[in-house]
Amino acid sequence: MKIFSIDPEGLMENGTFKERPIEGVRESDTIVRSEATPALQRLCKLLDVTL
Repeated sequence: MKIFSIDPEGLMENGTFKERPIEGVRESDTIVRSEATPALQRLCKLLDVTL
């Protein structure tokens, strides 16, 4: 099964986004470093799915 992780996993610090590693991700997994809503809206657009 293909695993996708949608998570920015990080925080804003002094106006700069600092990435942090995502726990439990395997090398074969796909990481989408975004908040869920924008990532899913973009996926819907790519798949031509209307919300």
